[in-house]
Amino acid sequence: MQPNSIILMVVFSSCGILLGWIGNHIRKKQSIESIMLPGLIVKNVKDKKALSTFVGNNLSSMGFISLLIAGSILLLPTVKMIVLLMFLVALIAICIRLILGLRKFNK
Repeated sequence: MQPNSIILMVVFSSCGILLGWIGNHIRKKQSIESIMLPGLIVKNVKDKKALSTFVGNNLSSMGFISLLIAGSILLLPTVKMIVLLMFLVALIAICIRLILGLRKFNK
């Protein structure tokens, strides 16, 4: 295994663990009151439980996809680029779903 593959695996697995932990924490605490992203500000949400569950589930999904990317780098080195592209597309789709869902909470 090449050194850059090991570095990629460590980075994606640590990001996956961190995102999963943060998503689980948000889902359990249900303490989100506002979210500020570039071009999107969600304040004074009435249903904090639903928002916390939505954000926590999406962050946990992102963490799971990141762990899958790390595992694919380790187990499938010959088709690494194809697998990376597929999982990165899935990661981007979850990010878009999160942003579009947050816009619904803003209304």
